[in-house]
Amino acid sequence: MGCMPTSSMIRATLIIATLAGLSSFLDDEESIATQVLKAQLEIIKATKPADPVILRLDEELAQLEARAKKLPEARQVAFLAAGLSPQQGLYATFGMPDLNEFSKLLLGKAHYPKVDLHREAFAGRDLSAEIRAAYQCCAKAHGGPLPRAPLYKVAFGYQRTTNAQMQGIDSKLQRHIVVLNRSALAPGRLWDAAIIHETWHCFQPVVERNTLWERALHEGVVTHLTQVVNPTLDDATVVLWSKEEWDAAMKHKDAIVKAFAVDRASADQSVISNWMILGKGLPQIPEAPSRCGYFVALLASRAWQAEHPDKGPAELIAAPAEEIWQAFTKKTAPK
Repeated sequence: MGCMPTSSMIRATLIIATLAGLSSFLDDEESIATQVLKAQLEIIKATKPADPVILRLDEELAQLEARAKKLPEARQVAFLAAGLSPQQGLYATFGMPDLNEFSKLLLGKAHYPKVDLHREAFAGRDLSAEIRAAYQCCAKAHGGPLPRAPLYKVAFGYQRTTNAQMQGIDSKLQRHIVVLNRSALAPGRLWDAAIIHETWHCFQPVVERNTLWERALHEGVVTHLTQVVNPTLDDATVVLWSKEEWDAAMKHKDAIVKAFAVDRASADQSVISNWMILGKGLPQIPEAPSRCGYFVALLASRAWQAEHPDKGPAELIAAPAEEIWQAFTKKTAPK
């Protein structure tokens, strides 16, 4: 069931959110914010429902930065911060809540040694075409497209915070919103995995997920399906781990699975965080990497798939959580 981006798909004509008219913006903070937002909304409006909307905020940032540098130095930071302000919530998600400080960093007026935006990563690649190809692959594997394709936002941010997220459905646009932190996704093939992983989330039903198992399975299913549509991605990458993290999880697999079984029905947010949140960990297994809930649910999804080799992604997404757990326990039970 592999579905890899082809050269023709990569060359497909895309609607990309670049601000070609940036040079005509007025040189004041209020106008730049208004015009940036207007340009973004025009791109959304011009995109057909069946096509993904791709807002390239990374490219927009470069143009805003170039424009700011042509202004008197005393106005540069405020101008750039105003230009970024229409997406302030996104930058906060990506670890840059203070747009003035972020603008100082971009303009070389402040130095934060721990921040690496990886701005030169992906040189020569058409990230917009890759996003479109990822959506097409998932839609084909699922058996059909969504009523409206997702809206993707690509931006720079702090490399050690949220790397990617499907934020739900925008009530006005009726499109799923996927945000991608290209700074955090620069190492290895994390970008390749994330664009598929977050796209698969768009095909999952919107339901309440209160327990650890429900939350973990939500992630584990799409982690498995990411590898289904792109089998060239290795195990560590689809979990968005390093090889060392994967090896550590495999070394302690039995202990991790046993601990998960104990916590599986918990709705305690502190317990869920230990299993699901980047940077958290398991007090009972300090050697295990963070987000081991993804790992356990990935193994469970694989167990269900092995038990139902004739079933496709849509059937796995629709499978009852308890059915998947039972398939996993049968596979891991002592012989």
